[in-house]
Amino acid sequence: MEQPLDYDQHKTGKKKGKMKLIYFANGVRALDMRAAGMQWGEIAEALGKDNPNTVLKMARAARERIEKETAEELRAIHHQRYEDMYRNLGSQIAKGNARGIEVAVKVLESDAKLMGINADAKQEQGNFQPILIQIQPNPADREAVKLAAKNAIIDSKPKLLPSPD
Repeated sequence: MEQPLDYDQHKTGKKKGKMKLIYFANGVRALDMRAAGMQWGEIAEALGKDNPNTVLKMARAARERIEKETAEELRAIHHQRYEDMYRNLGSQIAKGNARGIEVAVKVLESDAKLMGINADAKQEQGNFQPILIQIQPNPADREAVKLAAKNAIIDSKPKLLPSPD
């Protein structure tokens, strides 16, 4: 088994950042050991700590830090991965390799989906659905009365109204 990291030696001055990192690393190791079925007392002993509560606090702090990674951070990581994949396909695209181009298109589509670019385009285009509006004709308008009697639909296609500009 690996030697436990000792964060107690790093509590002052410039080593504070290193102390936090070691504390976090021990917390992650404690979480792994707990997931493997070890009891807190056993974990404390394995990490060279006297008190199981100390190890429990380290594990909780590590879990909280891990959970703070937001969706935006994950999105940025995946976006960078897609960019790297696309960049690596550059030579295949330049050669006109059909498979390389096909993979590049899929990479771009996946990246656009991740970044929400396609969703924005769909919203800009709009989602138009036909609506049936029934209007009673003016009794003085014979043609309107005749059409209403037949339940005629003059134009069922949705239309964009001109902008008021």
